[in-house]
Amino acid sequence: MSEQMKKFEIRGIYTYAEAPVRCHGEIGFIRFDHDRGTVYASWNMISEEGQELGGVSRDYFVGENISKDEAVLERILMHIENYRIGRRRAYKHIELVYDGR
Repeated sequence: MSEQMKKFEIRGIYTYAEAPVRCHGEIGFIRFDHDRGTVYASWNMISEEGQELGGVSRDYFVGENISKDEAVLERILMHIENYRIGRRRAYKHIELVYDGR
């Protein structure tokens, strides 16, 4: 995996609203720390109407898989699907649309 910032397009369903809303967004790999086995990454989601729904920037531990885009993306996609507002999960069916290559 290159040390430059990579961006990946994603889409899914925002389930926190009264009715489910289709959404899209982006994952960005910002910084790699090979000593700690972490990738500092961010993700954000936007509704089809352009309303910002949420996002997070944080370190993701991936251990020795730091050089594998797929392993890092799998960890982040899992985090998005488990992301909660209060006690409710906010997103489901998150999938990669474009892999940045």
